[in-house]
Amino acid sequence: MKYNRFLKRVRSDKGNMAVLAGAMLFALVGFGGVAIDYGRASGLHRKIQSAADVAVREAVRGKTDAQVQELVHGQLDAYLREMGYSDPKTRTSVAITRSGDTVKLAVTTKYDSLFGRYYGQSQQLLNVTTDANARAFCVADGAQRRWTAQSEACPTGLIGSITHEREEGRTSSCASETAGAPVWSGWTPTGSTRNRVESCAAPCVAPAAQTQWVSATAACPTGYLGSRTIETQQRRTASCPAPTGNPVWSVWANTTTTRVASDTCALKCTPAARQTQWVNRSGNCPSGQTGTITWQAEQARTSTCPATTGNPIFGGWLDTGTKRSETNTCQAAPGHVIWTTPGTYTWTVPAGVTRISALAIGGGGSGLQVRPYDEYHNYYSGVTSSVSGSGVNLTANGGTGSAGGCGGSKQGGGCGGDGGTGVMAQCPSWTK
Repeated sequence: MKYNRFLKRVRSDKGNMAVLAGAMLFALVGFGGVAIDYGRASGLHRKIQSAADVAVREAVRGKTDAQVQELVHGQLDAYLREMGYSDPKTRTSVAITRSGDTVKLAVTTKYDSLFGRYYGQSQQLLNVTTDANARAFCVADGAQRRWTAQSEACPTGLIGSITHEREEGRTSSCASETAGAPVWSGWTPTGSTRNRVESCAAPCVAPAAQTQWVSATAACPTGYLGSRTIETQQRRTASCPAPTGNPVWSVWANTTTTRVASDTCALKCTPAARQTQWVNRSGNCPSGQTGTITWQAEQARTSTCPATTGNPIFGGWLDTGTKRSETNTCQAAPGHVIWTTPGTYTWTVPAGVTRISALAIGGGGSGLQVRPYDEYHNYYSGVTSSVSGSGVNLTANGGTGSAGGCGGSKQGGGCGGDGGTGVMAQCPSWTK
């Protein structure tokens, strides 16, 4: 019974409970929407404040109004799109007021709440106003970059240069917001380089001058046979047209220095002219005479060539039969001078002769019979160089005989003619 009464009670209160639950649900949704909208609006307000602060500083540094507006939109548009707004630029307005060194910036953005219809505020304006003074407000600039030209030395042994651009950076800072202009740090390398150009190369070194020998065939001198090879010294030098690279050689040029590499030249063999000479010769006097016969005999010789080169070879000297400067001192030996013709004769007695004799022999007849003869002897003192017969006549007795008979004696004789004709033979002789 009690259970039935409870159910009946519940059924009778059903309408009131639904109204109460609906009211509580509406209140809960309203409080939650307000919290969500407040959070979204607060985040947007902070973003607007940050954008305004940056923009007003840039306005103080010299940005134009248009540049400041673009800077605000650039920082807010992406955020508004993330919040679901498709028209970010039309939702935000920027007002810039400049007065002397002061710039005032007012930024207004329309915010549509998500749950405003539950609490009667579907759209609200978020306003941010900020200003900055050019003389007192210090805003640190962003980091700066620059490229500077750099050079390096070439490695040892090379000449030239190494150049490149080096990136350097610096940052600014403010001691306080009212410190005025920011203070920049020094430029420091970032480690990045570009446009590296290397011209390093080995230096050009000119080597020492070079020489060489060039062969040429030369003719032998006149009168020689064979060949001759002459070497002429040539010289060239090197120079460097540039500080680097390879040296350039000049052309080979002849010097005045030469040398003989080979020489087979030899004098051509030419038979020499016929040569003559005079040699002294002597001969004997005829039998029975004393003295000398001397003369110069001409001799000649000729040459022949055993080969095409070299010296000719002469043959032996041969008499030509030509004589000159002949001297004949032959005379009858002392004591043996014979005269076959009757007459008067004189003779010269050599010095130192002390005795002379003369003999006359007659001949005739058959030539076999000796006729009487005269003989004369005289001692000579040897003081004078000659002596005569002192008027002594030596006569051979004539006889008769047949024609063609001959006579003779110990010392000499003659041949008779007709009978009765005598032949005179005087034979002087002397002894010391």
